[in-house]
Amino acid sequence: MRFLDHPNVVSLKHCFFSTTDDKDELYLNLVLEYVPETTYRVARQYPKANQRMTMISIKLQTYQIFKALAYIQAIGVCHRDIKPENILVNPHSHLLKLCDFETSKVLVKGETIISYICSRYHPAPELIFGATEYPIATDMSFVEDGVLAELLLGQILHKRMLPEAVNPVPRLLQCTAKMRYEAGRVIGQGSFGTVFEAKCAETGETVAIKKVLLDEEDDIRELQILQLLDHPNVVSLKDFFFSKTDKDEHLNLVLEYVPETLHHVARSYRNANQRMPMIYVKLYTYQILRALAYIHAIGVCHRDIKPKNILVNPDTHQLKLCDFGIAKVLVKGEPSTFYIGTRQYRAPELLFGATEYTTAIDIWSVGCVLAELLREQRLFPAPKDTVQHVLEVLNVLGRPTDEEVVCMNPKFKQFEHIPPIKGQPLYKIFHKWRPPKEAIDLVSRLLRYSPNLRGTALEACIHPFFDDLRDPNTRLPDGRPLPPLFNFKAHELKGASAKLVARLIPEHMLGSSGVT
Repeated sequence: MRFLDHPNVVSLKHCFFSTTDDKDELYLNLVLEYVPETTYRVARQYPKANQRMTMISIKLQTYQIFKALAYIQAIGVCHRDIKPENILVNPHSHLLKLCDFETSKVLVKGETIISYICSRYHPAPELIFGATEYPIATDMSFVEDGVLAELLLGQILHKRMLPEAVNPVPRLLQCTAKMRYEAGRVIGQGSFGTVFEAKCAETGETVAIKKVLLDEEDDIRELQILQLLDHPNVVSLKDFFFSKTDKDEHLNLVLEYVPETLHHVARSYRNANQRMPMIYVKLYTYQILRALAYIHAIGVCHRDIKPKNILVNPDTHQLKLCDFGIAKVLVKGEPSTFYIGTRQYRAPELLFGATEYTTAIDIWSVGCVLAELLREQRLFPAPKDTVQHVLEVLNVLGRPTDEEVVCMNPKFKQFEHIPPIKGQPLYKIFHKWRPPKEAIDLVSRLLRYSPNLRGTALEACIHPFFDDLRDPNTRLPDGRPLPPLFNFKAHELKGASAKLVARLIPEHMLGSSGVT
């Protein structure tokens, strides 16, 4: 519901969690706009008064239902329980609101889903016959053969049907055939699945196809999140399809192809005994932060920021954040697993067992990536387990205060088990590589124990370390211009202060950034 915004769909104003007195049960509480009547109650008033609902009222209500459905269908949502009880009506303005999305679902072609769903009085015929792969247009049958007929008759239709109630409007969505792809070499492999380089047979375009084994409902969460994202520093989803073997079913995500990863780029410099030019360190880190500012603004936490999940175009040096396999929309008060992400980049609140964390875990990971680019090696190199990882962090930052531990995880009680280790000044850790003092300062701000003190990704983008990127005379080492860095859309800057925006976008880019 957080992603729905339409005049004919009930709006979510707030949400929170509550528990019973014995803490055994957790409840999600949705705070919704109030609309006093339902179509069900309004329709029942007419037969009791020996009257028929006027045709203009029927047309007005049905039209607004179709408007609501057209909107949710366009973003892939099937309501699956359209009935008069789930349609709110303002008795004064006659504005209608679709509500109760408890059984709604983002339908994915080829995915098996339950057929025993919705009210038994308004089922679509495909559900009556037990279909487990039905289209998003199933909602249309609920309206055409259920709600509309009920408004016309003044009672539940059952087996009777009026000719004028059948097919009042054409189908709103139709499935389209997917492109065909020719798989090439494997370019990535891991517990998430396999990534292939591929070519679209129709257009000749090179793409990357991520093939994921479908085991649980969470396996399509990456698809759902990618469908929300549209940003120059986030890999784009071009298509998707399902494939089956005798034993397994796979989801195939067709993504834009970017030939390199930051991991490979950094390793190439190390293998050649060269230092990565500082302009590239600044350029890559800034683009990571900009990507995070975008996804965090819509509630998405990546949860696995590391060089292998950052794509780099070797010609333009534009960066793309990828692999949203364990990304999640974080909801305040909702518990999430703390055993998540790649250990060397895992935030300390996760090491201390926090289950109600924020997008600040991604900010810590960026600090680890930046430190790695500056030092040419990982800051926390190879912890074998959580205990060793905690010790590695303590050896750098020192023992956190009890207050800092509470900030990381309010439920943590074993303070006596945290060893009193004294950390080191960061300038000593980086002394061998002699990075700019601004770089060390930025690392120190990103790697803070208290999540709320790390700041936001957008705030990090205005750090003095990136001032060179805002200089109109700055060029890449080969003389070419920098990739686009300041083409912000208005929604990216939503909530940012005027002072921050003025610091973020250089004066010479104000006219072309789209933001004034």
